Amino acid sequence: MEYKTHKALDGELIDQITDTGSLRGDLLRLLTLYQSVYIEVGPEIMNAVLFEMSQQGEEIQNHRKYALEKNALTMRKIIAFAQARGEKIRKISPLTLTLPFDLIRIENILHQTTMDARHLEHLVDEILLPVYQAIS
Repeated sequence: MEYKTHKALDGELIDQITDTGSLRGDLLRLLTLYQSVYIEVGPEIMNAVLFEMSQQGEEIQNHRKYALEKNALTMRKIIAFAQARGEKIRKISPLTLTLPFDLIRIENILHQTTMDARHLEHLVDEILLPVYQAIS
């Protein structure tokens, strides 16, 4: 999985996150990149990895914790871009930081089809933006 992830992203996910000029653009870029990982790795391997990460062994739990921390760092980077641009962002909990990653995994597992750009836009516009943006 790590080999295919690096192949899909040409490195680490966090390094591919750049300021697109809006929270919407940043979140859409994140989902597009993460979806490319899912496609490259493939549903069989991804599902096997997700199953293994649900197990209780210490090594598995350490790997799960590391993955969650990397995802949270990526989202903190996106939130920092938005705040630097002056966008109003809600107070974000650790659980909310990992929502984009959880959402795309669930969508892939439940639908078992490749999500197109339009579907990713709906996820951003209808779910993620309302969660992260503060109402003025």
